[in-house]
Amino acid sequence: MTETLDLRAALSYPITEVTVFAAGREIHISDSKAIDEAVDFICSFEFHLEENLEMDAPGAVSIIVRVFADSEMKELTFPYCFYNGSVYATDVECVRLFEDYFLKQQPGS
Repeated sequence: MTETLDLRAALSYPITEVTVFAAGREIHISDSKAIDEAVDFICSFEFHLEENLEMDAPGAVSIIVRVFADSEMKELTFPYCFYNGSVYATDVECVRLFEDYFLKQQPGS
């Protein structure tokens, strides 16, 4: 069985802000209902432990999510996430899904 990363358990609560860096834009979410929806979306991706990961261009296409809770900040990257010294990966399609989800919610998108 492949080890998975439970993003919801990796976060600290209560979450006070979510910042998403996608497609050259920075999106800040601070409304409590929007935070809950964003966290549900972010945690919907399943990450699997990658023991022999080979990346041709690390970070070339990625999404960065910063989740703030009180004075603590967790940074998650998609589709590859480094957590507790291990690399986890999710489907690279998540980049497009993030852009669709977050950028369409922003004025002027």
